[in-house]
Amino acid sequence: MKKCLVWALLFGYAVFARAEGFVHQTSHRPAKVFDANGHVIGDLQSFSGVSGVRVVVGNAATVAQIGRARDASGHDSATDFTWATSASAEFTSTGCSGDPIVTPVNGPRPSVTLRQGNDVTVYLAAEGPVQSFTARSLLLVMPPGCARNPVPVEVTGFPAGAKVPISRNHPEPLRIGF
Repeated sequence: MKKCLVWALLFGYAVFARAEGFVHQTSHRPAKVFDANGHVIGDLQSFSGVSGVRVVVGNAATVAQIGRARDASGHDSATDFTWATSASAEFTSTGCSGDPIVTPVNGPRPSVTLRQGNDVTVYLAAEGPVQSFTARSLLLVMPPGCARNPVPVEVTGFPAGAKVPISRNHPEPLRIGF
């Protein structure tokens, strides 16, 4: 009788430990970000209060920010997300052409994300210390357009070292799931 009781207790303990491990595993799975084709882009990441997906180019990593998708009326979606872009970007050219100046604010490696139509590109800062640039134009998201600086402005930042056409590789809308 004692052997039976001991075996029952051991069996109960084993079942409980296995169930507890299963619950612990499933509750700590990282959320993943999926593109419009259902492909996993990566784990949902956060860096300095910015939520998005880690983008790696060579030995450089940044977080490409995502935000809720909005319809034409300005209402947020509960399930759909888009690549969030920088509110503005400065250029050394007069017509917002070429690569933008990467300001030292976002990600483990500073980056700037720009949208032109449906194309979204992430520009990662090149290695090295900040530099001084002469900004001759400013690209605005709202209202969209390029504005020439009447007087060139000195800006501290980095040259773009790499660019990733993120929407080409991972089209919108984006979704978060497991």
